[in-house]
Amino acid sequence: KQALENGTLQLDEGNPLILQPVSILAKRSNKELSMEVDQQDRLSHDAGDFLSQLPGIAVIRKSGNYGFDPVLRGFKYDQLNLVINGVQSANAACPNRMDPPASQVPMHRIEKVEVLKGPYALRYGPSFGGTLNFLETDPEFNLQKQWDTRISSSYESNGDIFRNEGMLGWQSANWQLELHG
Repeated sequence: KQALENGTLQLDEGNPLILQPVSILAKRSNKELSMEVDQQDRLSHDAGDFLSQLPGIAVIRKSGNYGFDPVLRGFKYDQLNLVINGVQSANAACPNRMDPPASQVPMHRIEKVEVLKGPYALRYGPSFGGTLNFLETDPEFNLQKQWDTRISSSYESNGDIFRNEGMLGWQSANWQLELHG
């Protein structure tokens, strides 16, 4: 208050404090990139095609419209860890990667994709470049038994391609059965 009235601030010189070495520990903020999968993306025949929509992820195209291999910050192939629900790992089916791991992910069951930039060795297994975690939709249970259906279709003018997907499901209080085609 006195400093405001006088317009000057005086500091008393007291005993100096000597600080010991200090270690600062901080929890890293969880800034993972994730993206929701919409109905049109569920018709994707290749999860790599969907991943190409995410910012920061590029793809290596193995052919014109199939076999997209993701690249995250310059890391590719076995440097990336593709997992489904944090447990099931997807690996290349062929040594020369004609069928990359992303082509084995069933997009019709995926709800969200999490991208964790690496390196990680504990959370989802060893990964030098990062982890792509595909999260499936949670099962829905109902107290009364009921049917659940879904039919989706799309058309791609490049290649004159029709894509169709259908699901027939049965739900109860304890289980859920789905047939996809």
